Amino acid sequence: MLDRSRLFLLTGSSTSRHQNVYTGISLTDERQDLGDDEVWNAWIISNPPVRADFVKHQVTCAHLSTSDGSMWELDGIVSKASDRKPDPAQPRQNQVSLLKCVPPVDLALPVFIGDDPSIKPCRDTVLITLNVQKLIQFPDLKTNFDFLESHFGLKNSAVADQLRQQQSVSPEAGTTLPVEIAQSTDGKKSARCALLLHQSLGERRFLCKLYRSDSSVHLRSGDILRRRACLPAEHKTFISEFEIGTLEKIIETNELAAEAPNEGIVNQPRYGGIFAIACVACKREFTAADFTPEQMQVIDLWGWYYPFEKERSLLQRVVNLRKRHPGLQGEAHAKLHTPLRDLNQTFGEMPDPRSDSSKNQFKDATADDPELREFLSTSSCNYEGRLEWIGEKAEKQAQKLNGRIVICPACGDGPVIIRNWDLD
Repeated sequence: MLDRSRLFLLTGSSTSRHQNVYTGISLTDERQDLGDDEVWNAWIISNPPVRADFVKHQVTCAHLSTSDGSMWELDGIVSKASDRKPDPAQPRQNQVSLLKCVPPVDLALPVFIGDDPSIKPCRDTVLITLNVQKLIQFPDLKTNFDFLESHFGLKNSAVADQLRQQQSVSPEAGTTLPVEIAQSTDGKKSARCALLLHQSLGERRFLCKLYRSDSSVHLRSGDILRRRACLPAEHKTFISEFEIGTLEKIIETNELAAEAPNEGIVNQPRYGGIFAIACVACKREFTAADFTPEQMQVIDLWGWYYPFEKERSLLQRVVNLRKRHPGLQGEAHAKLHTPLRDLNQTFGEMPDPRSDSSKNQFKDATADDPELREFLSTSSCNYEGRLEWIGEKAEKQAQKLNGRIVICPACGDGPVIIRNWDLD
């Protein structure tokens, strides 16, 4: 049976949607990233250990077709997918990302977080002979490739290219991966660690930094660093194991201490885009400095909740209107449900098939709700079905908010949100 406990080493911090978010390395066999709606009550392994709630930070993601070709918008940054690929010879394996503390906690990195508060981390400087000759031998990369091959096959050019690359490229300094100490003496317990290949000495020998989760598990020359990776899929679980290397010499052992980016295992992840902060009522914009970190988390949640709630309100009014006036049609619904309409016409070119009396009935029925009239004139869908779907989305976000709101300090009326799109 798989161990379902988590153990992460957080190694990077960046800003996304005006909040601190963290990346790191999962040290267990499975990556065990957080679910979208999960709250993980973990221990920050400090002195003394501290409890904190971690969640997965939500970001915008959309595929764009531009004059420069296929692009992706991720967290407010537009780029080609190829621009985001790291150096293949320096992979950071089994990485977790977009983690944040609720309420916010400023963490000194690197830091272990996990389910066991009793571990005592340390950092070793060691000399290792690497058994891995090509990237494909790393278990985390192997299981990920096996998963892709099982789904797409080697006829897929991207999968075939990845295999050729991983079969030909040797690991270099900068590679980071989870390992487990497996001591040569029987009966000794093991410890999960993160290994950084810090400097190549030639002949597959590396000066390394070993971030040991538990200093009570002693190191000895001759110890084997192993890795077992597990990737569960819907119909199959992909598993790979390998003896990563042999510990030749322990140069020094120190307490785990804060590092500057690129000094050790700590790196600098890419920052997200800058989103506007605005009141939904008066439209006034603010800066993140106008609010506390705790308020910014609430403002961010409102950025996701408000569009769902706004559409839910519109759809509910549509459903109520259709119950009062069963035969009533807005312009969009009438145009798009005309049996013999010309499919080559744009929406603006389509004639409105409604009679004058039907148009007047629609105007009278929506006279007190111009927003609803505009919505029905431009939108058509299964209103009842979409209302149910949008209602579920709004309810999930409302549960995360738990009644919290940041009222506009300027007008004192509307909530302040992070604006993903135009408020109008």
